[in-house]
Amino acid sequence: MKTRYLICHVVAFFLCSHLSAQILPLGTEQNPPGIAWKEIETKHFRVVFPEEITQDAQRVATTLEYLYEPVSHSLKKKPHRITVILHNQNIISNGFVTLAPRRSEWYNTPPQTAFTGTNDWYNLLSVHEFRHVVQFDKMNRGLIALMYGLFGETGTLAASFLSVPSWYWEGDATGTETALTQSGRGRLPSFNMPMRTMLLRGPQQNYYQMLMGSYKNYFGGAYEMGYYMTSYVKRHHGSDMWSDILRRNSNFPFFYTFSWAMKAKTGNGAPNTFENMSQELKDLWSTQEPSYKSDLTTIEVRHDNGFMNPFPNNPKALTDGSLVFFDYNLGEAPGIKIKTTDGTISHITRSTWSGNFSASQNKVIWVDPDWDLRWGLKNGSRVVAWDATTRKTQTLLTNTRLTYVAMSADGQKFAAVEHSRSNQSSMILFDTQTGSIIKKLSNPNNDMIINPSWSSDNKHIVYVRQTLHDGKGVTLMDVENSTTTDVLPPQHTMNYTNPVIWNDWILLNAHFDGVDNIFAIHKNDRTWKQITHSSLGAFNPFVSGGNKLLFDEYNVDGYIACSLLLDTNRWTSIDILSRKNDGYYEPLLKQELGPIRFDSITPGTFAVKSYNSLSDLINIHSWSPTLNPRQYGLSVFSQNIMSTTRLSASYNYDRNEKTSGGEVGASYGGFYPIADITARLGSRSSTYTVTTIKDGKKTEKLKWYGWNEKSLSAALRLPLNFSSQGWQRYFSASTGFSYTKISDQKISFAFDQNNGVMRSIFFSGFYYNATQPAAYVYPQWGQRIWITYSKSPFKDHYNGSQFFAQGDLFFPGLLKRHSGWMQGQFERQKTGANYRYASWMIFPRSYSYIYHDAIKKLGATYTVPLMYPDTDFLAMFYIKRIYADVFGDYGIGQDYSGPNVKTKYRSAGAGGYANMHFFTLPVEFSVGYRYAYAFDKKNTDDNKHAQPQIVITLTGQF
Repeated sequence: MKTRYLICHVVAFFLCSHLSAQILPLGTEQNPPGIAWKEIETKHFRVVFPEEITQDAQRVATTLEYLYEPVSHSLKKKPHRITVILHNQNIISNGFVTLAPRRSEWYNTPPQTAFTGTNDWYNLLSVHEFRHVVQFDKMNRGLIALMYGLFGETGTLAASFLSVPSWYWEGDATGTETALTQSGRGRLPSFNMPMRTMLLRGPQQNYYQMLMGSYKNYFGGAYEMGYYMTSYVKRHHGSDMWSDILRRNSNFPFFYTFSWAMKAKTGNGAPNTFENMSQELKDLWSTQEPSYKSDLTTIEVRHDNGFMNPFPNNPKALTDGSLVFFDYNLGEAPGIKIKTTDGTISHITRSTWSGNFSASQNKVIWVDPDWDLRWGLKNGSRVVAWDATTRKTQTLLTNTRLTYVAMSADGQKFAAVEHSRSNQSSMILFDTQTGSIIKKLSNPNNDMIINPSWSSDNKHIVYVRQTLHDGKGVTLMDVENSTTTDVLPPQHTMNYTNPVIWNDWILLNAHFDGVDNIFAIHKNDRTWKQITHSSLGAFNPFVSGGNKLLFDEYNVDGYIACSLLLDTNRWTSIDILSRKNDGYYEPLLKQELGPIRFDSITPGTFAVKSYNSLSDLINIHSWSPTLNPRQYGLSVFSQNIMSTTRLSASYNYDRNEKTSGGEVGASYGGFYPIADITARLGSRSSTYTVTTIKDGKKTEKLKWYGWNEKSLSAALRLPLNFSSQGWQRYFSASTGFSYTKISDQKISFAFDQNNGVMRSIFFSGFYYNATQPAAYVYPQWGQRIWITYSKSPFKDHYNGSQFFAQGDLFFPGLLKRHSGWMQGQFERQKTGANYRYASWMIFPRSYSYIYHDAIKKLGATYTVPLMYPDTDFLAMFYIKRIYADVFGDYGIGQDYSGPNVKTKYRSAGAGGYANMHFFTLPVEFSVGYRYAYAFDKKNTDDNKHAQPQIVITLTGQF
């Protein structure tokens, strides 16, 4: 046991040292300039925000202070002060807590999906994200605290995530949100539906399958698994148990120690806890499962490829009978597709925004992200239309803040939900042909508008209305005069979604009996009826042809697009007082001091001042002692909370050379190009051999020599994001200058460095464009181009030049999920130069790099997935996918300083590989055996044709 702990600690030590030393360059995650940032300081929080959402910032600050005790109660840890940044420049719904530097960031746009329940968006984030803050601070003790002392926040981050599985982080936060709010995710049947399906219908998954995931199946992730795991422990061992487990884990925080801590405290490690929890849930859900009669359902789209469809199809119909649906099957390229009446299925778009589209007449419209070219924290949306008659796509609107669209029955206009940068929710009518605004509908109370839908006469719109404190209701609006009627008043017990109008009924999603189904409520007498009777879940109603209901039904294959005829005689009565969820969370309410009545929290009037970016200019978060056989020293890293400035400094002593030197670096990303500068100053040394011959006897003596070296480099980078409609598309250009001076060297050499100066310039360009379904090893389609040029154009002591170009082409293979990859490379360095730049070439497989003035290479790889075992072996490693490839490489090296001789590097071969996780690490590796036949064996290291090789890379590196 002690030996294993020692190994874990040594591994973590060097991992943290490597992570700190290799902190990534400053990226694009900045806001655009020109925002008037403000801040509020309270006892436990600093809230930084744009000026236009000052009122919301006051509410957030007050809410966080109110929640400080309840959220931290069960973990018995009062966190120290943290900065919370409220962003308002994008329409992505998200929030997170991180370290290096320590902060929490929230995005202001609420989602149009159901996962928030009836909670206000900021209230949900206040509970969930602050619980993550408590978790981090709770773990910062024992050896994790030692890791902080050695490496700063990078050490805490690495040790925490190495030892604590993702299911605890998200599951515990989800459980806290469920207990402390009136509608956390643990109260929603749609949340537990994947796990409920797995336990009641199969196939059964074990702990490691749920932890590591799959390329083929989805039965819940870290949130679902973690919520029930953490709740199970609380139900059986009390609210303090996780505090005890985390405290014990922090003493020995690596690999399996979290499970060992669970076993020490509860009697069962994580795998056995999962099995016991699964059996308890299976018994509970079997008892609760309603006994419904069978619906006369027709399956409209079936996926028979053996891969799950974990996202809703949201099926809709056009006037010609074609079916439009969203397809995110794990084995196929995602996007909106059309199934014509002859059964042919084809892509309309590769949009990956889950189901956010509308269809009417012969048109389909949808919302896509509209990424800002440069600023990673700014994005909007574009509205795109597709005409089934012409098969052409038209972009109607760009750079909007629209999050949901609904086309009228006649197809002439569409309603869109807008969430502004000042957190104002609006519904706007647009012309479908031109994209011009028709009118803005009234929303005087600034309630959140969700899932609007039109009546068949184009006169009314029904939508879910979410209030700040009272929950969700369903509202009917008269489009002409903007008057509204509450069909269902706001409340917290039912998470209504996706209402549609059919005659005198409103069809919608609700979860009576603890299962999501499609129900109907009469507009006049408010009579409830049940339409679908799925025992697992039915969603997303759409009425086609007057009496045909299209919807999603969930089963062991995921979401299936189905239909049935709307026949009121087959509808059944419901008990509106029936169970709404599984109730598994109920013991947590007392343990977590919940639920909180957010309407009782009166927003404060904290002092507001302008945010001073200079105050965060130096924000040291991590440091790294360098301790290895060659050198030791110290590096220090700083980054401001806005991620615009990154600073670093290091000083190292080289034990081999017996020299030392320092380096400082700075990056600034507040301007359109990112600026980097690095300076180095220090001493260097090396050896040379003096050979003497006396009396015919040869004597060699090793001598040392030294020099001083100064260098300065500066560069500008321009990273741009052109991603659109499911294609990841990036371009980056950079240029820079470097200066190096060598001095105080007492001797000179013919072919080595001497006293002197070298000034060099470089240019580089990179382009990547690809789309990659989950089950593909390489992108299904894609291109990658990289060109770089370096040169010393000045009349210095050193001169040289280098041109390098690489082109990659990714394409589908002969069968589905087969993939091909071709790569060409060319490098040319100046002949006769006294300085050689480091080569960028990837040499043909089975050969080691050898310098040539010019090198050309062409390679091809064909990859075939063989199986998806999703199997662990003695908890040491977990295999998700096994695949094979065949390849061939052809390279030519050429030198021009002597005889013009061409050297060939030709090889071909095959390999077998596994995508796998080691231990419980969240990082996935590709591990395999490759056999290559080197046709030009004289150019190999061992002068052999056969070149076997074990290959270990991170998955996704190609």
